[in-house]
Amino acid sequence: MITSLALSGGGRGRMKSRIIRSAMSLLAFCCLLADPALGQADADNGFETIKVEGDKVLPGIWKIPPHERGVLLSKSDVIADFDNRGPEKICRIGRAAHGYSFNCLEIAERYPEANFDSNGQLQLSWKAVMMGKITGCRWTIHGRLQSATEIAGHLGMHCDTLSGERLAPLTITKLVLSEQTADDGGQAAFLKHLLEEMAVGPVKEPYAKPYLFTSTPHVTVIPQDVQQQMLVFPTPDSLRPLGAVAAVVYVGDYIPMVGWQGNPWRPVYAGKQPVYAVEFENGERLCTLRRKPDGVLDRFQCL
Repeated sequence: MITSLALSGGGRGRMKSRIIRSAMSLLAFCCLLADPALGQADADNGFETIKVEGDKVLPGIWKIPPHERGVLLSKSDVIADFDNRGPEKICRIGRAAHGYSFNCLEIAERYPEANFDSNGQLQLSWKAVMMGKITGCRWTIHGRLQSATEIAGHLGMHCDTLSGERLAPLTITKLVLSEQTADDGGQAAFLKHLLEEMAVGPVKEPYAKPYLFTSTPHVTVIPQDVQQQMLVFPTPDSLRPLGAVAAVVYVGDYIPMVGWQGNPWRPVYAGKQPVYAVEFENGERLCTLRRKPDGVLDRFQCL
């Protein structure tokens, strides 16, 4: 279920305008899929029409369903073990100077890439966070827009010396946000306050470095650079161009992976934390946070 914190006045109006524009884009795209001739009255411009419609549809919040059970070890190689277990990934595709930006909460700053060509083919990829002897491993999704809210394709892992692909197809779904329901995460108002504080200077709310399972037997924690991503504050320079916060929308829960255990390696996950789509006057961000019982902030990401 998708719920939200709706703001009054201009913020509410801007949010409604974005929803109306999104609905119009969805309708236009669905019509294009139902009758390709509508998008190809001029045969020479058919591919370009697909590209234009993709530009309207792709930006937004997407969910990748569970797909990875763990990693198998052999004498000389590692290979992904595909399954339908584990948490889903919540991601954001945005517009960039050259094409698209792409980030999921679990893979933030792990060299994510998004490419969409004029034939409607989409590729999403990111560097695999893993241990072992194989380097250069990337998860890659090759897919195609099926509708304004669905991407269908296949997931694979490609390394320097081996590759494998999940046989079952994968469907990624886009969230259609609503401002009509309650904040099930309970942190929307605090997040809005925090982002407004971050836009003008240092964070004044109490926060502490996240605690990972460093002392838990038989658990290998995620690399240090990935740990650092669990508490990263945006700078005032990055927030000011976005303008005022118009709405904070609860989209679900995020369960971060904090390490591996056993052989085959199995992911070890921490407790869940709420995720929000934040609508600004001039853009959108995907944010997650966790506060300890005493109110101290110990996890925070905005993509």
